[in-house]
Amino acid sequence: MNSVLSANVTASGYDARKKQTLAHGQAAKNRAYSQAAGVEQAARANALVEGANMMTMRGNQRRAVGSARAQAAGSGFTSEGTGAATADAVNSLYEKRISDMAYESSTGSLNAVNQAIGLRRQGDEYMRTAEAEAAQYRSMAKGTRTGMWLSGAGALAGAIDGGLNAYNDAQEWNERPDVQSGKENPVSVWRDSITGTLNGMDWGSSAANAFNPYMSSFTSQGWEKNFLKALGYGKR
Repeated sequence: MNSVLSANVTASGYDARKKQTLAHGQAAKNRAYSQAAGVEQAARANALVEGANMMTMRGNQRRAVGSARAQAAGSGFTSEGTGAATADAVNSLYEKRISDMAYESSTGSLNAVNQAIGLRRQGDEYMRTAEAEAAQYRSMAKGTRTGMWLSGAGALAGAIDGGLNAYNDAQEWNERPDVQSGKENPVSVWRDSITGTLNGMDWGSSAANAFNPYMSSFTSQGWEKNFLKALGYGKR
């Protein structure tokens, strides 16, 4: 019986570790997903700022090109000569800056997307690892409980066997002539049967002794003798 109780405690410990493992895995996954969302949010905010900067740069481009053309016209250069070349150079310079800004913005957004994907995959891996470990604890708890029930069945069989043996031994003792004649004291069939049952359940003598005062209170009143006599066993 002690092994049954011990197995139940062990199985409960496995259950607790299973829940704890799943909780830690879920927490790690939640953190990873939260970090991924933060990266994406920051990337969107940066994209908005960079888009506004490019629009500002585009406005600066139009003004700069217009100014270059106005200066060329004021100096007497034709739109197809040096003045046009100057305006084209200014336009190309701004176009290069805007192109670089767009490239940096798209690269940053792509990096953010990849980082967010990596974080979510990492979170999923945390959870898969936790689930695999929890499955092991679940299996261990199930195996322990299966063994516990098998042990309990064995303890029950031992209890029945121990109780019957003790009962038979007590009956044989009380039927001896020297006991019948009063030379030897009879034994309590009921108390010995209970003690044998507890011993058969592997509770040990300490548990049996703990029951003895209660058994004695019954036997002191002659209860078990009357009960057994009514069933046809033993004599007063």
